[in-house]
Amino acid sequence: MTDRDYFTADTHFNHGMIIKYSGRELFMTPEDLESYEAMRATGDQQAYMDWRPSAKSRENMDEAMIENINAVVPADATLWHLGDFVFAKRAPETVKYRDAINCKDIRLIWGNHDRRKTYLPGVFQAYYESTMIYVFNDVTLTEAQVQACGSLRKKLRRALSKKNVQPIMLSHYAHATWMGSYKGWFQLYGHSHGGLQKFMDEHMPNALSMDIGVDCNNFMPLSFSQIVDILGQKRQDKPKHVIDHHGVWTFPPKRVVSGDLT
Repeated sequence: MTDRDYFTADTHFNHGMIIKYSGRELFMTPEDLESYEAMRATGDQQAYMDWRPSAKSRENMDEAMIENINAVVPADATLWHLGDFVFAKRAPETVKYRDAINCKDIRLIWGNHDRRKTYLPGVFQAYYESTMIYVFNDVTLTEAQVQACGSLRKKLRRALSKKNVQPIMLSHYAHATWMGSYKGWFQLYGHSHGGLQKFMDEHMPNALSMDIGVDCNNFMPLSFSQIVDILGQKRQDKPKHVIDHHGVWTFPPKRVVSGDLT
């Protein structure tokens, strides 16, 4: 199947300080990298607070990530951006970065750094707080599309029974549980810039979720096929992700109570 859906998050275009906050050393000029390493070697908190990357390093970051998106995502595909697209104060800044991307259909899941007044209607194909999507062989549908049409609801029920559709929860933030999390449904998120991985490995090792942000994926979008390869393998290797009463068929249902948390 030809990929038509691609996923990314946390590009933070036009945000020079994210180079420091997320350690994006790859984009630093030689001068910035030298001063950055010297600053880190001191272990001084104030030196860290004072250090700032140059405008050239920010330009390197922006240009490289735009090149990566355009190299990977076909113009006629759909790019799902899971938030923190650009650090902008005015709408023309957002439009500048959107127009640099060749993909015609970009859907944005709102991130905490997305200043909504800078995102004009029509700049992106659609905006969401979060959404479940259903990837069929022939089409990808959102939860709203399915719920608005009886024939699509029937299509989804048939596909789920035959296991020839992949549901994916898209959110800027990671979830502990989500619709279908115990059934093998995926969740993609951003926001954490890789900082949640240790927690996930320790506390949610079976969760079919992943940080789709650029800091975790070589500053590249991932295709649906790549997501299936990663999480599909985990689904085969791990037990189901069951952390509440869903998927635990007992009577009465098991529930987390205050005594379980002490």
